[in-house]
Amino acid sequence: VVCMRISLVCDAGALDLFAANFRFDRLVGADPLGGVWVQCRGRQGLQWMNAGPSLAEWFAEYARGLRTGYYLPANIHIHVSSRGISLIPQAVQGDECTRAVTNGVEVVASAVYAFEHPQMFCYSIRLRLLEDAPFASVQLCSRHWEIHAEDGSTRRVDGEGVVGLYPVLRAGGGFRNDNQLTGPMMTRGVESDDAFVYQSFAGPIPGSRFGGAITFQPGELEAPAGAQFRAAVAHFALRVPEFLF
Repeated sequence: VVCMRISLVCDAGALDLFAANFRFDRLVGADPLGGVWVQCRGRQGLQWMNAGPSLAEWFAEYARGLRTGYYLPANIHIHVSSRGISLIPQAVQGDECTRAVTNGVEVVASAVYAFEHPQMFCYSIRLRLLEDAPFASVQLCSRHWEIHAEDGSTRRVDGEGVVGLYPVLRAGGGFRNDNQLTGPMMTRGVESDDAFVYQSFAGPIPGSRFGGAITFQPGELEAPAGAQFRAAVAHFALRVPEFLF
């Protein structure tokens, strides 16, 4: 978030702009009565949306997220240097950010309301093989999602890998990012010391719950070290928040 102050008059009234995102395509402003508004290029062009009940409450909620680790610094864009505050929840909290551990595989899952995108919700899955896991390594094979809507219906999605990736998780942290991004053959990826994180869109389904499981192969797909198992992904909420940042 970049701090600034610019005054303008728009369909939301007279506003003092005071913040923007990394690309300056999401602007935040306050009206004379203390209301907070956010502008973005959304599904219907440029639009202003109410971002919170008051400026003081907006800042208090943002500060609470930073203080508790709910929001953490991260590289906003993978391929360019863009260190900033990620709005995807990172701290386990109720059904907003969930955690499950199966056979040493830790899965932390959450979503953020992307109101400017047709799919509305972006979800994040963070994977790590804990140090006390019963395997030295496991490789991701496939995903199995369940999306429970408010009307009681359930949509199931199954697929190989995650966005073309088949990471090999190492006990204690780190992974090798094997993939099929350039063709049907598996390509050996590069090693990393971080947790494996991937993000995708869940769809325009506010009020739903998203979860399921991920299948792992102990060892590696080419060198199995046991029977495959499913690691639980605890359900998390796809909810429109009170505050927009």
